[in-house]
Amino acid sequence: MKKILLAVGFAVVIFEGLSAQATVLDYSRASNAAYFNYTRTGDVSVIVNIWGTIRHPGRYELTRGSNLGDAISLAGGPSDTGERPDEFDRIITVSLSRKGITGREVIFQSELSQIVESNMSLPALLDDDVLYINTVSTSKPNFRSVYLPAMNLVATGLLIILRIAEFYR
Repeated sequence: MKKILLAVGFAVVIFEGLSAQATVLDYSRASNAAYFNYTRTGDVSVIVNIWGTIRHPGRYELTRGSNLGDAISLAGGPSDTGERPDEFDRIITVSLSRKGITGREVIFQSELSQIVESNMSLPALLDDDVLYINTVSTSKPNFRSVYLPAMNLVATGLLIILRIAEFYR
């Protein structure tokens, strides 16, 4: 009887330890919390903040040597603002700031399209870096925004001329 109880107790301790370990790993990798861990046990890591118009903003633990492009990719890229691309022009700016002697300083800033299209060397991330993605949308000229106001102006002018002509009759 003692052997059976001992075996059951041993099995419970082993299985509970395994399930707790799996839960911790799953939580840190697939959580809605704003903390994302992309390192393995034993990796030297850096913790950076990624904010702005990005799909998954938050704190990221990345392997040391990861660069700005790696961080943007792991964060899901710029978020979809829900705007139709045929109606708006989007300019996405990427800024990387780092603690300096006089406070936080922007050490890298560029449009995302230039980063993607060129072979520029991207800065490696260090502990406590802040990566900020900013999206500015401007509406493209279309019939409603260009021609309707012009037609309205012409029609108003014609009405004024007709009223003046009626007044002097």
